Amino acid sequence: AVDPNDAEGVAVPFALYDSKDEDKEKCDAFAKTLESKPFAAKNERKRYDTMHHGWAAARGNLEDEENLKQFKDVFERMSAFLNKVLDSE
Repeated sequence: AVDPNDAEGVAVPFALYDSKDEDKEKCDAFAKTLESKPFAAKNERKRYDTMHHGWAAARGNLEDEENLKQFKDVFERMSAFLNKVLDSE
């Protein structure tokens, strides 16, 4: 579970890709706290309102067209995020 208080301790760029099963208010609060960090421009957040928790991992159903579409989207985003962060170090 996402705890907005944990965002205070984040010391590096952070990507948050939450599903419909995560508490939106808590994820919003977590992301809001990250906006005050000196690396805020490197952070990324996207909510996947149509996806269940685990859609891009063990609970994913890649035979389902929407799940596959969002699976590809999140992995493309993660790859771009990591490239952006690692290239700037």
